[in-house]
Parts: sequence; structure tokens; C-alpha cells
Amino acid sequence: MNTTLQGSVLEIYAAQLFSDQGKLRVRRNVLYEQKVLFRNPLKRGRGGNKIVAQIDVEYWDLAGKTIVECKHYPGGEVGLEEVVEFYVRGKIVEHNHYLMITTGTYTESSRKMGKKLGIKLVDHDGLEKMDYERLSIMGMLRANLGKRPSLEEQLRKVHTRGYDTHQYSRQIKLID
Repeated sequence: MNTTLQGSVLEIYAAQLFSDQGKLRVRRNVLYEQKVLFRNPLKRGRGGNKIVAQIDVEYWDLAGKTIVECKHYPGGEVGLEEVVEFYVRGKIVEHNHYLMITTGTYTESSRKMGKKLGIKLVDHDGLEKMDYERLSIMGMLRANLGKRPSLEEQLRKVHTRGYDTHQYSRQIKLID
């Protein structure tokens, strides 16, 4: 499975998870475009006068809008660069909260930076806990009896064919 498809699997899983938790307007693979008044001299042709940010998942709840970055790194670590890049990308999107989830773990420097930038970081264990919390009473009983599939088994069962692969486009504002 290629890395793009692996990322899509985690995005689909996360969107289903947030929807099951009762989050509103859950959207996946959202593309934001921010028009600017200046033209980038390094870009030729069209598209030189906009900044683009792709957000893996976004949702609304009582606390406002949350943007989510998904990193499918089973057994790996999310580094400082990924956390900072997500923060910068989120700056052109109007939102209230940052959330980054991974199937792996975070480096110590990325944890410190996430805390400093106000990004909630959820690793593999935290993701399993979130999954457990979305269960119904019957699902919790099965999980306690050892019949609940692991996070890895659930991700293997996600089928990408039935989901939208197009990106939602939205223009935000003009920068002076």
C-alpha cells in the first residue's frame, strides 16, 4: 500500500471516528485557497497569486472548529518538522483548535513544540482510547472481553473506494 493510500485510510478512519463522536460538519481532505494581492515572481503562469493549504479532516463541535492532521506512521515517530508545518498551514484557515493524530508516536522535540504552539497531539495509544470512547455499551462489553479488533486491524478493514477523493475548495480572504 503506498503512503498516499495509507494516509487516506487514516483520514477516512478519523472522519468516521469524529462523526461517531457526534462532531458536526466532518469533512475530509479539504483544500483552502487564500488569494493574495501580490504575484509570486517564482511561479509562472496561473496560480502564483494564492496560498494553498490542504487539511486532512476538519469538524465542528461546541468548542468551535478543529482542524486535524493525520500521520500514518505505524511504529514510527512524527518529528518536529511535521508539527511546525501543520501549524503554519493552519494559519490561513479560520479555526479554533489544532489536533494532530498518528498511528505511531511523537519525538520529544515535537511534543514540546506541539505544546508551545497549542496543538493537541494524539499518538497510537491515545487514538485507541478515542476509539474505545466512541463505542456503544455493547461494543465496550466486547472490547472488555477481548473481542474488539485492534486499531491496526480496523485500519486494514477501511475501504477507500466508497469515499470522496475530490477536494473541497474554498476561498478565504484577500491579504493586503
